Amino acid sequence: MSKAKSKAKVEKADFEDIVDVIEEELDEEAEEVVYTPSDPEWSEYVLDQMHDSELKQGNPTVDGLRRVTERVYGEIVSSTSEIFNYDTSRGVCTVVLTLTQSEILVTSKAECC
Repeated sequence: MSKAKSKAKVEKADFEDIVDVIEEELDEEAEEVVYTPSDPEWSEYVLDQMHDSELKQGNPTVDGLRRVTERVYGEIVSSTSEIFNYDTSRGVCTVVLTLTQSEILVTSKAECC
């Protein structure tokens, strides 16, 4: 019986060692790198914040731009959209989206359907 108890203690200790290793690996992966607009990786970082549904042929949609801009820069104070170009046969349009925040003005073109 003492062998069974010592075996159980060893197995429990082994299990705890495995769990600790996995938790350490998850902690390392959870660290998110945040880039600034002056970093060469900035555009890719911003596009990576978009959901697949917010991209059309690799281009951001208006809704995607609004959501990611607010996440990256902060609250949007005002927003205006102007249809720049449209193609009714394909059911798509290009919109000029202007977002204003407290001290930042962001203007971008986005394709939507």
